[in-house]
Amino acid sequence: MHNHRWPKLMLLVAAFFLVGGAGALEDALAASAKATCMKNCRSVKKDCIGSANSVKADAIQVCKDEKISVLDSCVDKTCKKDAKDAFKLCKKGANDAFKLSKATCIGDFKDVCKLCCNTDPEACEGAVVASCPPNEAGGPNLLTMGVVEGADLDAGWTGLGHNSGVVIGASVYGCLKDCDKESNPVCTGTGPVGQGSLNGKTYGPPLPLVAGDVATCVINEFTEDITIRKLNLQTGDIEMRVKLNSVVHLTGDKKNPCPTCSGNNIGETGTCRGGPKGGSSCTTEGTTVNFGNTSSDCTPDPGDNMGELDIELDPITSGVTPPLIADIACVGGLCPCSGGGNQLKMNECDNPASCSEQVCIDNGGSDDVRKGIQPGVDQQCCKKGSEIIPCFVNDISRAGEAVPGAPLWPDLTYPKSAVGKVAAVFCIPPTNSNTINTPTGLGGPGAFILPGKATVEFKE
Repeated sequence: MHNHRWPKLMLLVAAFFLVGGAGALEDALAASAKATCMKNCRSVKKDCIGSANSVKADAIQVCKDEKISVLDSCVDKTCKKDAKDAFKLCKKGANDAFKLSKATCIGDFKDVCKLCCNTDPEACEGAVVASCPPNEAGGPNLLTMGVVEGADLDAGWTGLGHNSGVVIGASVYGCLKDCDKESNPVCTGTGPVGQGSLNGKTYGPPLPLVAGDVATCVINEFTEDITIRKLNLQTGDIEMRVKLNSVVHLTGDKKNPCPTCSGNNIGETGTCRGGPKGGSSCTTEGTTVNFGNTSSDCTPDPGDNMGELDIELDPITSGVTPPLIADIACVGGLCPCSGGGNQLKMNECDNPASCSEQVCIDNGGSDDVRKGIQPGVDQQCCKKGSEIIPCFVNDISRAGEAVPGAPLWPDLTYPKSAVGKVAAVFCIPPTNSNTINTPTGLGGPGAFILPGKATVEFKE
């Protein structure tokens, strides 16, 4: 008489698993590019299984609580035996439902994700929910910006962290609004970030860097949604704000500062090489000039974490950046970046005031670029003894390049694409390791110029 609730409990548990598990992947995926699609698929599969496991634990606890309640009211051995048997049956139901739900999560990953992400991301349209809501003004609703070759990243005041490359293929996505097809070309928008979102948790895969003889691997985590202040479809002008938590790992491997993925091209699967996940499955999300292919599936050892740096990229622009104003006294003149770990010197030039673009041109570029150590582009250079080194001037600025998408707005043909450049200047806090800070010159300024392909489209 006490066991009438057990069948209902088991049905509820099974229904929860079957309904929640089957739809979790499909409801959470939001990616248009192949690599991002696979990255989100893996994350959602993991979350799907984790959620199923959590519900199983809750369900078994309900079974236990019900058994205790029934046993408390039992007055004979038969009742107690029935309660224990019912508990075993309830527990088995929870475990069986979990196994079925887990199989559904894995099946969705194989049947939905691998099928569309590894062939043509456009094939995902029927299986993946729309990345962005419609633009109520009638214009395109999705912006995709992916890095192409030719980037230049300059970090720190010594020059040893200048002329670095970045991960080719790293992309950001934004949901557009306000612009229309024919009368208003100026869009604004937001790029959602976080687990299962349009951009995921990180900006691209891990970033390998070498400054002097010091190798680091940086994971750039988003800390807030991307703000698109302006995207002019007619001129190509863009201005954005991105905030990152840059987790710096001191790996010591100058050949491969970050673990690599054996997938030959972006979107191809392979296995991780190096790091704590060596040998596990991965999908290549980006390529580098000198340091192999990288993937969010292949992460550095958490024990190598040397600090999490608050990086504010505001603005990222296709125009000329507002300069980092140098107003803090330091060796050689004035420096721009205040706060913890203030910049110690203006630069490492024999004459700090001699840092200029002309020195780079007259001397054929910095030694690092000439020797092929760094793939970036010289901006300003100076003499340090017999060397030509890259350097920062007083008021640091960089220039992007706005290129309108083709076919030119207001042509009604979409998608529209163009390859332009965006730039930013910013301050970089020091890490927790002087092994990194001293040769690189941190805390100190940073700057980049990123060539990239921007595409705007209607994505339902």
